[in-house]
Amino acid sequence: MKYLIAILLLFSANQLFSQKAAELEFFRLSNDTVFLYLDNVGDITMKSNAELFRKARFEKTSFNYESKVEDYTMDNKIMYTSFYSNGNLNGNVTKYYPNGQVNYTGNFKNSLRDSTWLFYYPNGNKEKAVVYHEDTSYLKEFYAKNGKINFSDGNGEYKCSIISGYKQTVSYIISGDIKNGKFDGKWTRSGYGRITVEYFENGKFIKGNSYGDIYITNPRITLTGFDLHENVDIYKFRAIPSSNIRAFTFEQMLKYKNSNKLSSTLTPEISSHLMELNNRNNLFNYWCIVQFIVTKQNQLVNIDALSNNVQVSNDMKHYISTLSGFETAKPEGIAEDCAVYICIFCENGQVIIPDYDFNGRADIMNLLPGN
Repeated sequence: MKYLIAILLLFSANQLFSQKAAELEFFRLSNDTVFLYLDNVGDITMKSNAELFRKARFEKTSFNYESKVEDYTMDNKIMYTSFYSNGNLNGNVTKYYPNGQVNYTGNFKNSLRDSTWLFYYPNGNKEKAVVYHEDTSYLKEFYAKNGKINFSDGNGEYKCSIISGYKQTVSYIISGDIKNGKFDGKWTRSGYGRITVEYFENGKFIKGNSYGDIYITNPRITLTGFDLHENVDIYKFRAIPSSNIRAFTFEQMLKYKNSNKLSSTLTPEISSHLMELNNRNNLFNYWCIVQFIVTKQNQLVNIDALSNNVQVSNDMKHYISTLSGFETAKPEGIAEDCAVYICIFCENGQVIIPDYDFNGRADIMNLLPGN
């Protein structure tokens, strides 16, 4: 009886760890479809920290999406659909509000917005029609939420809310004049007690003043703002503790061979290993994404790798399993399981790994030199 109870307890513990481990994965493969977990600005993250997931396939010969790409909320509500060909966004695109209403519909040509895009309010009424050609835009129509026409000839006052700034989540109100479909004269961006002022002439940016910062390039005010679905980034090397606590001292970060600078310790070892693999097998071009967990006991588990070269993915699974010298993250001084993700490129035989990023945009306290 005691033996049976012990087996049941062990089975229960293993099942709980498996469930927890699934929450720490960055990607999952199902047949030829990859599920990529993304945070609220479109960067790869672990599942338990994700705001959405991308469902896609990769081309066999390159690290490009193939055909239809879909983004969903974590409760499986469709958010975005688009199509890829030849490494570019090409074809119809649709974005949805959380209530299921269409946010916008349009078309891409070689990853540039093309032709007429229609934007809608959450209540289903049309907001605006924008005509895109190559890298220029023409705001043709603008409507109020109640359906009233503000203008339909590309001329009038414009006001809306946008997410202003790359990889940002904060919305601002922008307002100004549209003349012949383009920004003209004085425009403002307001919110959180701050105002940015920019000046345009026939759509051309002249100058801006953002909280006393004067600039003549890279305007903060744009027609539609930042769109995370068009800026998904899975080219990362990052580690995230299971609790996702965002405040650490340097000494509490994940370490490899007594250093928290994994770009200086782990990256050279992986690169050297893959260069040897390339030389032995005449490998020149491939991609590989790797994930694993450093447990509280500093063991490596749930090692997985996906590549367009099966030899590379199998090799990386084995190679990672042989590594020793990890010391898991200890936020607030308590050891936690830590999820690690690495994206690797090999181009013309040269291995390329992005800079290491611990916990994404974490706040690092006690900013003293790391080891």
